[in-house]
Amino acid sequence: DRALRRARSDAASALLDWRGSYRASELARRQVDVARQIHEAVTSRFEQGVATSLEVSDAAQSLLQVELAWRRATLRARLAAVRHRYLVAALPSVDEEPAP
Repeated sequence: DRALRRARSDAASALLDWRGSYRASELARRQVDVARQIHEAVTSRFEQGVATSLEVSDAAQSLLQVELAWRRATLRARLAAVRHRYLVAALPSVDEEPAP
């Protein structure tokens, strides 16, 4: 049945989107970790009188930007998961009779 093939194709595509979105979210999370370490290092250098307040501000801004990117990526992954689950749930079970 054409509609069933289309539904299965949509579910498979949604699974690929979910996996890709999840990987992007994990990469973004690692970028947050790095940006946080940089911010902490620059702040420490500032407290020692080696870095400027502008460098601290730049590091803080970078951290906020990657945190926002991570949150967006996480949201995309969650939405992709919901879409996949919805499409899979909409597929007829093996025990169901096909529609006429």
